[in-house]
This record gives sequence, structure tokens and C-alpha cells, in this order.
Amino acid sequence: MTHSQNVTLVILLAVAALLSVLLIGAYTTQDARAENVMKSGRYVVCTAAYSESRELLYVLDMQTKQLNVYFADIQGRSILPVGKTVDLESARPSGR
Repeated sequence: MTHSQNVTLVILLAVAALLSVLLIGAYTTQDARAENVMKSGRYVVCTAAYSESRELLYVLDMQTKQLNVYFADIQGRSILPVGKTVDLESARPSGR
């Protein structure tokens, strides 16, 4: 084999490896989906799986139009806020 054939072969093998990793990643990634949704009075609460032992808890206050997100660690039995409260009125795109 010549030098140019070796370089071409190495490039093709690298591209094949990269495409294989991307293909495997596409088929093993879990989609995010709401697990449970509940409405009580002015609040809407929704959970979504983050991993096997952790969930995200979304709490929407319909009266103030604010959204809070919490990280629930089931095994550690703790709930931590994720980020800041989102004001949905100010987050709405203009023109609507």
C-alpha cells in the first residue's frame, strides 16, 4: 500500500468509528416525557424522569404565572431548586 492509501484508510476508519458512536448514541438516548401531571387549584405539578433515581419536579403557579423547577433525588430523599423562578409573562415572546 502507498502512503496516500494508508492515509485514506485511516480517515475512512475514523469516520466509520464516529458514525458508529453517533448511531449508538441516537438509539440509547431516552426521550424526556412527563410522567405525572396533577392540577390542584392554582397549581399544576408535573414530574419528568432525569435518571433512574432522580426526577425533575415542575411547579406552575397559574395565578402568578411563575414556574419553579426542582431536582428530586429519590435515593437521597432530597429536593433542591434548579435555577431561579421563571416569570412566564416576561418570558413570553413579544408580538403575542
